[in-house]
Amino acid sequence: MYTSTNNDKALSTKNLADLRKLSIISNKNWHVDWKTILELAPKSLTHDEEWLSMAKLVSLQWVDIMLAPFSNGSPFILKGEGYEITAIEGIKVALNDSRHFVVSKKHPKGKETFIALQKGLTILRQRGTITKAFQQSGFFNEHVQNWSVINKDFIIKSKATNTE
Repeated sequence: MYTSTNNDKALSTKNLADLRKLSIISNKNWHVDWKTILELAPKSLTHDEEWLSMAKLVSLQWVDIMLAPFSNGSPFILKGEGYEITAIEGIKVALNDSRHFVVSKKHPKGKETFIALQKGLTILRQRGTITKAFQQSGFFNEHVQNWSVINKDFIIKSKATNTE
């Protein structure tokens, strides 16, 4: 979560109760972000089509916070023409989504495909390949691994199942 470098109220956010006193801006077409923010129940949620416009509105403190990815290094400051925003230290939001493979039971090779996928995913997990891919893409960031996930009670807990 990013805010203006001068927004003391947002910068002092430590928990969900604090967050719910703030305004958030996002794009309703970013379905996972929008759904995740709605679950946070902020004071207000504003839609904007453009990321740059959101960053400027947050920088100007017209809106308190927005979601943005962490860069690979600290400090986590994003700046450009007309905006400068910073990550709220110590807290982060997990996007409430998961990745799935859909395999039909009715397909002639459905069972065989499901078993092969499960074996492959197990091998990738054991080798650390999945985690490494998330780290390389910036999805997992070692610099914030000890920060609190502010929405941990809302995160989907899923396990692969053999369903249609």
